Amino acid sequence: MKIDNIDIDKTLAEAQKLLEEEKNLSPALRSVFTVLLLLVQVLSNRIGLDSRNSSKPPSTDTKKKPKPRRPTSNKKPGGQPGRKGNTLKQTEEPDEIKELKID
Repeated sequence: MKIDNIDIDKTLAEAQKLLEEEKNLSPALRSVFTVLLLLVQVLSNRIGLDSRNSSKPPSTDTKKKPKPRRPTSNKKPGGQPGRKGNTLKQTEEPDEIKELKID
């Protein structure tokens, strides 16, 4: 896998080889480097995962495809011609009043 023209797999293999060749490294430091190299490899493998090639949900995809735009129409927005619209009007004396209590 390459990120910004860096071949991660090749770089990790070179680092692992250099770690094995180093004789004057303490066992504790060697194990820390081994764990860090393994962690870098695991994280670099996860970079290429998305909802198509893993079980991740589509909402976690970072690169979203642009949705195709609907073609524009020459029609005016609104109801059909000749339709008479009606809206409920507020009255002075309603038939029923419901009081809503907030918890």
